[in-house]
Amino acid sequence: MKVLYAAALSLAFFSVATAETRLWATWVNGVDQGEGAGIYIRSSTNAPVKDLWSNDMRCGIGEWTYMAPAGSNGSGNVWVKILSAAYSSSYRKWGTEALLDKRGRATIWVPNVPAGKYLLRPEILALHEADELYGRNPDRGIQVYTSCIQIEVTSSGPYTLPSGIPFPGAYTGCTPGTTWDLRWDPATYKAAGGDLWSQHASGLRVPQDPTKPPSSNVFHKPAPAPLRTN
Repeated sequence: MKVLYAAALSLAFFSVATAETRLWATWVNGVDQGEGAGIYIRSSTNAPVKDLWSNDMRCGIGEWTYMAPAGSNGSGNVWVKILSAAYSSSYRKWGTEALLDKRGRATIWVPNVPAGKYLLRPEILALHEADELYGRNPDRGIQVYTSCIQIEVTSSGPYTLPSGIPFPGAYTGCTPGTTWDLRWDPATYKAAGGDLWSQHASGLRVPQDPTKPPSSNVFHKPAPAPLRTN
């Protein structure tokens, strides 16, 4: 899938009655790229990953999105967070609620990175069983829903991805955000994973024209960015 600078990449998530989720399609500047499972979307199943040390943590069997060079195949300290949408005290909503408001469609503005092939890793964390660790009780534990989208950026930007975090390895039972009780104050929730990259241009947006950079954002101010996909 190929994308140019200042393009908007929209992701479509499908949920079933059991609340499981999978990524099944993308749009570039509002143009449907077709169902991508097994083509440009890796491992698009609705099964969650519960073992935080499984290699399935890389691309699955997004409340955040990570980006990595495709040549890494997702291995090592390569995943850089370009979107984070946990809980908004201003809107009194979780990122998943904002996603549901948009019927499962989230728009990401890719940072102005050098031309090349990349992996985008959208991730949604289900916290309804996260009050216990999977290692202690296999019937519970945080549920990680993730896939990888293979893209190619065609415009050449000045911001090279910095060193990131590894999957598996970035999340452990001691990582803030991986253990949570829904009875706790959501405003105190700390997002799991690395820090949001300073050159990020992504935003989980309220519905508006997908061909234009958003004027407002549920969680942080976005900026335009380049992209293309294979």
